[in-house]
Amino acid sequence: MPVRTKPFTQACPQCNWSKTSAPVSDVLIAGRDIATQCPRCGAKALKIHEASAFAVLISRVKRLLA
Repeated sequence: MPVRTKPFTQACPQCNWSKTSAPVSDVLIAGRDIATQCPRCGAKALKIHEASAFAVLISRVKRLLA
């Protein structure tokens, strides 16, 4: 049975770029829901951690406005 992914934040340790994703389904699409490399500096070693409630709220508002 598919299970929706919990909201997460990806961060680049080299340039401090970060993005929070709150997927609406169990499918993660590279480039939209999850980054394969940092869009700012190109680093491939991104760190992933659980998103804070505030970061999830901001992510959902941005999705509604887009």
